[in-house]
Amino acid sequence: MKFTANFYVRVLGALVLGYVGWYFGRNNSLNPPTTDQQIGTMLLVLSGLGLGLVLTPYIILYPFRAAMRRARTMPSLDLVATSLGLLLGLIVGVLLSFPVSHLPGLLGAYLPFISALVCAYVSAVVINWRKNDLLDLIYARQEQPVSSTTSRRFLVDTSVIIDGRIADVVKTGFFNGRLVIPRFVLQELQQLADSPDDLTRMKGKRGLDILRTIQEGGIITIEISDADIPGMRDVDDKLVVLAKAENMWLITNDSNLHRIAELQRVEVLNLNNLADTLRVPFLPGEHLHVTIRQEGREREQGVGFMQDGTMVVVEEARHLLGSDVSVVVTRVYQTNTGRIIFAQLVGNNGRAHA
Repeated sequence: MKFTANFYVRVLGALVLGYVGWYFGRNNSLNPPTTDQQIGTMLLVLSGLGLGLVLTPYIILYPFRAAMRRARTMPSLDLVATSLGLLLGLIVGVLLSFPVSHLPGLLGAYLPFISALVCAYVSAVVINWRKNDLLDLIYARQEQPVSSTTSRRFLVDTSVIIDGRIADVVKTGFFNGRLVIPRFVLQELQQLADSPDDLTRMKGKRGLDILRTIQEGGIITIEISDADIPGMRDVDDKLVVLAKAENMWLITNDSNLHRIAELQRVEVLNLNNLADTLRVPFLPGEHLHVTIRQEGREREQGVGFMQDGTMVVVEEARHLLGSDVSVVVTRVYQTNTGRIIFAQLVGNNGRAHA
């Protein structure tokens, strides 16, 4: 028969509380005890045994398991800060216990233990709150300047990895630091790669290939983080909370995630916004050369694309599919996903058709 930790904890708790009941009953009985006192002591022992069997797991085992789960999922910086705070608090509590122990009566007996616990808790909480300030202070006092590759961390969203443009941005050297990939993001990519849907599976495999390409390039360090947010299932929510807790920049292409993160004062880098900013501006009256790639939606329109992916809608150009044409810009329309240029064909005389 195999006994679990729950069983041993219950038995130990029952023995301890049973002994407490016997000790309390004996010290409050006459010598020799009367029959009623013996019965009372026996009832105290039985009560202690029963309470130990029922309550001990909730007092010892379950809080211990919760603390272990928290330690496994807690970011490493939080774990170090909490441990350091507990150690410093216990040292202060022990130093306080010497003068406090000389207090009369129950104060001298129990107050040293209580003060040590309070000091440990307060110290752990305060250092955890100010861990980032302490790190900044340590880095500022170092003789050698901290390199930019270790001072800044970028938390990467799944949408950016699948998009693939981040690999090209990394090659340019614009990201100076480390790309942090949480393990729950890798799990989401793996689920996409194992999807029965062909398109979804292709996206997941593309994301994993992009990460491998960046890692093999060696231009920037990829850090796989085991940090997680207990009690949250949505990946976007985890990313926002983790970025705020670790003081990291969040890289995403998701406009909704961008807005939610900014509302919670998280620094966000949106690659779509970067691409729109770097696109060449086009003004009405400007002449362009474009290849008509597909048909438009209405009025015999033809559609072409610039090198940066900007869509060019050309009036009366549906019959020119596959042809390189000269056009003149009539207007530029800005959308949530980018810009659309509307243009007209240019005749031999260099003027736009009416």
